[in-house]
Amino acid sequence: MFPTQSLFFSLQNNQAKWRSIRNATDEDRLRCLVVYGIPKSENTTAEKYIMTLGTKIGCNLVSTDIEDVLRITPTVTIVKFSDMAKRNENYKAKGILRQKSITSETLGHYGKGKAEDIYINEYLSQETYKLYRECRNKGKGLYTCYTKQCEIYMREKKSVSVPKKIASQEDLAALLNTNKGTA
Repeated sequence: MFPTQSLFFSLQNNQAKWRSIRNATDEDRLRCLVVYGIPKSENTTAEKYIMTLGTKIGCNLVSTDIEDVLRITPTVTIVKFSDMAKRNENYKAKGILRQKSITSETLGHYGKGKAEDIYINEYLSQETYKLYRECRNKGKGLYTCYTKQCEIYMREKKSVSVPKKIASQEDLAALLNTNKGTA
């Protein structure tokens, strides 16, 4: 097989993987995390970087914990975990990234330019991501906005109120209108 043929088959395989992950059911999407800042290297695979990242944040991963790794762009990688417990452990530990200043250099990549910061997010559907972005923009300064199990929640910043689940534009509008009435 010629090198161009193996590259072609590799690209076809990645396209099939991308389609299956992009069109994933909610159950499959729940087991995935998106990791930003994982460097692309000729010497090290994305899976190896993910395993190193897991160790750095205190979640010792073994190869059986990861079902699949798909690089979307040179620095964006989707990781599908074998079970929810490992996925949740890694998602909860994402705060350690900032505390320890973990970057692409921390993972052993010393490329050209400045080190990339590493971020971990849930793998949201396009609709949920658009709503989440809108919640963050419209609630800026007043609300804390976050996702949990691929669902959006908002809570007033200066309150210990129970977070409100935001599943639609109507939920967001109702929450913002409620805040206007009490302000």
